[in-house]
Amino acid sequence: MFNKTFTRSYTFNATTQVNSTAIEYMNVDALKGEVTVLYRNSGAVYTYKNVSKRACLKFLLDNAGRSLGKFVNNACHQERVLCLAWD
Repeated sequence: MFNKTFTRSYTFNATTQVNSTAIEYMNVDALKGEVTVLYRNSGAVYTYKNVSKRACLKFLLDNAGRSLGKFVNNACHQERVLCLAWD
């Protein structure tokens, strides 16, 4: 139903767009409800699955109030979310 152009337009890569003291890299996929985070201090990488698609989309569209740490704390640290650590 969705083509690759649509999929790409609803993902977010935060390598250079937003400064964060806690997060080095973050990729938000609103269609899948997946967030991948590389933490700055520990170097640990986590993928969060079953993240609220509404929260992901709101984060992608809210340029003025974008905070990576706040988004991860509020949207990714929920009971419904599955957290997978990368080796």
